[in-house]
Amino acid sequence: AYSFNGTAFSLTATQGSYEPNALWGNGGNIYAAHPSTRSQAVRWNGTAFSNSVEHATPIGASGVWADANYAYMVGNTTGISAYTYDGTTLALVEQAFTSGINHRKVWGDGTYLYATTNTGVRAYKFDGTEFTLIAEENTLGDSDAVWGDGNFIYVGTTSGELHALGGFACTSPDPSGGAAPPAAPAAAARPANLPDPLDVGLVAHWKMDEPQGTTSTTVMDSVGDNH
Repeated sequence: AYSFNGTAFSLTATQGSYEPNALWGNGGNIYAAHPSTRSQAVRWNGTAFSNSVEHATPIGASGVWADANYAYMVGNTTGISAYTYDGTTLALVEQAFTSGINHRKVWGDGTYLYATTNTGVRAYKFDGTEFTLIAEENTLGDSDAVWGDGNFIYVGTTSGELHALGGFACTSPDPSGGAAPPAAPAAAARPANLPDPLDVGLVAHWKMDEPQGTTSTTVMDSVGDNH
């Protein structure tokens, strides 16, 4: 753990770990995802770490996010899992796995969980007992980063692209405290047989190696047809 005074970092405390691939903190709890070993939780009081516990099932986690009730871990071969941590015990509550889908990273907006996968991004809902797959965008390819700002879900791929997606119900406020980003474009008319409103639509994508100031844009409806 480090403090930062605006100029330099200062090491405050160190906790042994297993080469974590992702970290998340919430309410004094720090969660670590270990891609080849296990999940870990520790307490942090501002001065020292304590009550470090691990959970060996499922083995292998590459992403973690937590809300006030659960810590969510995802892994390439372990799907998405929910844990509780009371400061003493890290307990597995539920795990959901789909054969052929490798989960990379996870982020939540307080209502839905967004997990990147080897094919794109999925939106889940967890009710405390089981996960429900709400929607997915599986045309992006291998994706390894996800975040949202209240209007769009942003996904980064291993091929060097950044995608902005509309169609998810994202409820988090603008974390910068400033004005909210522009609202998503009006969705194209959906065929009557498609569920509404949680179908995913690709709004735009950016190639990381494009010259600054250039944007390649594709607007799609919920079934993925280009316009």
